[in-house]
Amino acid sequence: MDIQDIKLLADIGVLGSNSGLTREAEHIFAALRLSKSGEQIAVTTTALNLFNRGQFPEAAQALSKWCENKAPAIPHALLAMVYWTWGFNVNAEAYARDVLSQAIEPEAHALAKEVLNGMGVTY
Repeated sequence: MDIQDIKLLADIGVLGSNSGLTREAEHIFAALRLSKSGEQIAVTTTALNLFNRGQFPEAAQALSKWCENKAPAIPHALLAMVYWTWGFNVNAEAYARDVLSQAIEPEAHALAKEVLNGMGVTY
């Protein structure tokens, strides 16, 4: 599977998850996990699917395992969003600030800023 195929599958899975087809989306995310090059995408989309189901502890667990030994990036920003939505604002702020200070992706910065703004925290 090349990266374009992975991105297409991820998009389909996210659209399905956002439309309430969370079980079907999980099958797509499981397939992405089998691809080494799609591992980060699989983790973030799986967590998003769990988030859409309201399964915040499971979403946080899936992301925290991935984020543990990796430089701040999109999964870290998503973890900040999960923690914020779940009510763990201290954790949310810490992850969001790490993203703003260390991540390179503009999408990660945008999500981290959204989390901090939603919490009323200045950065």
